[in-house]
Amino acid sequence: MGQHNDRMYALQQEILQASLDQLAAEQGLAAALRALYDQQVDIGFIQDDLSQVSYFRYRAPGSNNQHFFIVQFNPRRAERFKGAGRTALPRGAQVQGVADTGCYLCTDNIRWQHRGVQGYYQFRVNGHGYNALCNPFPFIRTHLTMAAGEHLPQSFHVSGSAEETDARIGRIVEDLYRIVEQLPTFVGFYNGAGAGASIEKHLHFHFFEIPDGHGSFPIQTAARLATHTLFGHADSGQPAQVVQIPDYPLTAYRVRGQRADAVRAVVSLAADWDRRAGEAASANIVALWENGAVSLYFVPRNRFYTRSPGLAGMVAGLETLGEFIFSTPDEQRAINEQRVTYDYLWRILEAVRPSEDGEQG
Repeated sequence: MGQHNDRMYALQQEILQASLDQLAAEQGLAAALRALYDQQVDIGFIQDDLSQVSYFRYRAPGSNNQHFFIVQFNPRRAERFKGAGRTALPRGAQVQGVADTGCYLCTDNIRWQHRGVQGYYQFRVNGHGYNALCNPFPFIRTHLTMAAGEHLPQSFHVSGSAEETDARIGRIVEDLYRIVEQLPTFVGFYNGAGAGASIEKHLHFHFFEIPDGHGSFPIQTAARLATHTLFGHADSGQPAQVVQIPDYPLTAYRVRGQRADAVRAVVSLAADWDRRAGEAASANIVALWENGAVSLYFVPRNRFYTRSPGLAGMVAGLETLGEFIFSTPDEQRAINEQRVTYDYLWRILEAVRPSEDGEQG
C-alpha cells in the first residue's frame, strides 16, 4: 500500500508542477505562488484562514506620526510550534537519498510527514533549485518558505574558513535578490541561525505578498528619514548606496544599487560582521521593491540572543522590519490593557541588538 501511495503522490505532484510551470511561464512566478497557496488552502494543508488576525499601529510620541511600529495579533500562529505532520517514519515506510528524515524542508520527506496533502513548487534561480512550500499556520496570505533543493545549513558562518563563509553569504544574498526581482509585490527575508530561523539545518527564505493598503514597514520609513549616507562598499564604477539607519532600535543598513553592486555591498557588510563576531555571527537580510527597484536591508545579529522580553516568539525578519507577531493570551492581554506602546516595542528589538564586537549590547 505504501508504494501505491508513493506513486499516487508522485503523480499528483507532477500534475501540480506542470500546472504551475505553465502559469509561471504565462504570468510570472508570483502567479504560480498564489496558485500554490490557493491549492494548499483548498486541499486542507493550510489550516488558518487568517480571519482572526487583527492589526495595531503604535506611533512614537512627538514624532509627527513619522515613526511607528505594527503589531499583528495572530492567535493561531502559536500552533505552528506543535507541527502539523508526523515526526517519525511510519512502520514499513522507506525513503532513499534523504539527508535527514526529520527535516520538514526536504521534499522527499513531505509525503509521509503530511500524509500526501502537502504539495510544493520547484523552480530554479542562479542555477540553484528551490522548493516553494506553504506554512500550515501562515502569518499573512501567500506566506511561503523557499527551501533550497540541497540540504544545506541555514547559518552562513563556516568555522575556520573565511572563504567558505564569504561564498555562502554570496549564495544567500544573490539568490534572495534574484527571487525577489521576480516578485515586485512580495517581501523576502533570510533569518540566520539564532535570528529567527526555526529550522536551522536546511537553508530557506520566507516570502509573503504585501497586502493592499499595508503601506511601508517601519524600517523603510526610518531609512527614508535617514541623513547619514555611506558610500564605497562596492567596487564597481557605480557603487551601491549603503545607508546606516539612525533612529531605529537595531543596527540596520539599507542597500540600493545595481544588482551586482548591491549584492557585493551586503556580502561585504556580512563578511565584516562575521569576522568581528565569529561563531556568534548571524543576520536578518530582507529584500523588497522600493520605487521601482530592489532594496536590501541588512541587520547584524548575535545568534545566541534570539528572544527578547515582551515577545513570546523569536525576533525574526518580520520583527526587524518593525512588524511584530503576537499570538499568546498574555500578549493579547498586554494589548488590551494598553501596556504595549511604541517604547515597549522599541525595547523588544533593542534587547537583541548586539554590540559592535558581536557581544550583546
